[in-house]
Amino acid sequence: PTCAWWCGMLAATLAAFFDVKSLASFLNIGVLLSYAMTAASVLLINSCSKKKERPMMLLAALLAGLLSMGGTVGVVGGIGMCCFLVFIQLTCGYKCGPPSTFKCPGIPLTPMVALASNVYLMCHLSHHAWLRLLLVSLLVFLLHSGAVCLGVLDPKKDVGDT
Repeated sequence: PTCAWWCGMLAATLAAFFDVKSLASFLNIGVLLSYAMTAASVLLINSCSKKKERPMMLLAALLAGLLSMGGTVGVVGGIGMCCFLVFIQLTCGYKCGPPSTFKCPGIPLTPMVALASNVYLMCHLSHHAWLRLLLVSLLVFLLHSGAVCLGVLDPKKDVGDT
């Protein structure tokens, strides 16, 4: 009941200060960012070569940025980057994750396509959505850091411990 009350208060406060279009774009960028991070995490967890995986995720984001530019440069650069990524990813091993690791069909292609498509869609959102994401992320970081510094929140204590 307390959680529902807080969520209702947060929704009412946001509705009082923002129009529906700006809230929708903010929610879009948040959801796309979380899906992109999930796809990147699936790649990283199941990878045999974790050091090679981080540059590949950066290249996937660059691919999405190139494709979002449009025009001849975007299409040619995007196709070239895509071929390069597919070649590199298919040469990496993806059977090295722990047995309890989240399994995904079509690794590495499915998470790479998900990562690139989410970043591509994020590139088409307005700069206002990016600024709101940056401000809210900074606010959450500062509030969390303040709570840890003041001793209100203990990051080393598990949630289930009493």
